[in-house]
Parts: sequence; structure tokens; C-alpha cells
Amino acid sequence: MKIILTGSLGHIGRHLVTDLAPRHQVTVITTTRTHVAAIEALGAKAAVGQIQDQAFMTQTLTGADAAFLMLAGNEADAAVMTHAQGAKQAQLFAKVISQAKVKRVVNLSSIGADLGPDVPGFYRYHQIEAALDQTAAQVSHIRPAYMYNDFFELFTEIRRTHRIAANFSADERQVFVAPEDVAPIIITALTQPTPHVQYVASDEVTGTQAIALLGAALNMPDLTWQTLSDGDFLARLVANGVAPDLAAQQVQMWALHRQGRLYRDYDRHHPQLQPTKFPHFATNFAKYYFNEKLI
Repeated sequence: MKIILTGSLGHIGRHLVTDLAPRHQVTVITTTRTHVAAIEALGAKAAVGQIQDQAFMTQTLTGADAAFLMLAGNEADAAVMTHAQGAKQAQLFAKVISQAKVKRVVNLSSIGADLGPDVPGFYRYHQIEAALDQTAAQVSHIRPAYMYNDFFELFTEIRRTHRIAANFSADERQVFVAPEDVAPIIITALTQPTPHVQYVASDEVTGTQAIALLGAALNMPDLTWQTLSDGDFLARLVANGVAPDLAAQQVQMWALHRQGRLYRDYDRHHPQLQPTKFPHFATNFAKYYFNEKLI
């Protein structure tokens, strides 16, 4: 098969290329030429360009049997994507898929993509899903849970305060996923018929359980959970270096969780949990924390 991958060699992309390149004709879209050698070393072809460039995307995807789309490399998405920007990217993806006549599309969406325009942090995924569904391609939307890797943003706060702060209770369940657990779901969807929408999760733990596991891995028995108001949580995020608009989206996301909306559709279509559990992540978190080699 001729397969086109966006996302370069990111957390998910490297797993995709490593698995697919020995068996298929794989082209990896990357925004920078510095990644070309590494992509080619894995047996794939590199295409340097931007996912916002319709002509480049159409040319690259023409003749492909399958394509994997994600928002990586989009500068607007790296911070905050407005409804207008989301609609523009959604329509660009749809036009490219139609013009290039791609048969199968796998779209990396997100938990929360079922929610409406009152939730800016997730609505861009909703817009992209809706646009791709209007094409003639066979489309699979992959909705991963909260990525373990996003926990690395807490290094500064943990070092400084020995606390993890959030705007919801430590008794609330959180749903996590590892990139290496998302990749096999994408690979299957690229190469054979799969459900139209799939949630992907690795483990479900409460804040209390997460604190206990991280505290043990860090040898930090005084690590605690602090429940803050939305306003105080926003201020804490900004103080820790998170851009204000992005911090506001995080506050809203976890407020939705507190209100019971974030996981509502996930629970209706509950997936089989994947292998990478929170204790394994906690061990790797500690290795990063102490600047040791990741296993």
C-alpha cells in the first residue's frame, strides 16, 4: 500500500513509521528538513511541507491508498485554534482528500470531539471529523484519551511545591493513554476496515491513585493533590509558564470533567484498555524527572 503519514517522527509518528515502512510504501510529511535523514533511515520517504498548504498536500497525497491526518505542525494548534481556523483546516483536509482521491483516511481526533462549539479546546476536532465525513473516503476517527506525555508539564510544579493542582477532586477518575498504545490502532485502521469512531485508552486512575504511584516512583512521600477553583487553577498554570489562552482551555477541559461531560461519550463506547498502565508511566516519569535514560 501507498500510505501518507502526517506528524513527522513525533510521539506517535515514530511508532507508525517503524511498523509500516518495512511493509508498505510510506511517505512522511514533515515541516523541517532536519528530520529527512531520520525518516529515510527508517525506510520511508520524506515530504517537506505544511499541512496548511493545500497544493503541497494534494500533490503529496495523490495516488495514496491511505492517509493518516493529524494537527501536528500546525502553529495555530500548538497554542489555540479558533473556530475559524478549525473550520479552515477542516475544509482543507476534506478538499485534499477529495482532490487526491484517497481511499482510506485515519484522522487523529480527541476525546471530547463529540462536544459542541462551547468547548473551543475540542471543537477543532469536531470540525475536522465533520468535514472528512463529507468526503468519499472510508474514514476512521481515532479519539485518544489524555496523553501520559502531557504529565511532563507538571515537572516545575512538582519540583517547587511537591503538589499536583487541578480544578477537580482527587477522587475523580482520569483516563490516560500512551502514544505507543495509540499507534497500533492507527496502523490497523490504515490497512483494514475498522469502526468509524474509536476511543483509545490505556488506564483509568483517580487523582489519589496517581499521586500514590508518582510519589512512590519519585521517592516523594509528601506529594499531594490540591483542588483549586477554576480561577486559582488558571493562575497556577500561567505562573508555571503555560500560555494564558492554552491555560484557559485546560481549565475548561477539566471543568468539563468535573461536570461529567468530558467522558460521557467515551463511557458510552468504552474501549478495551491498552497495555501501558499508569505504574509503568510513573516509572518513566521518574526517569525523565531525574534526567535518566528512558526505558
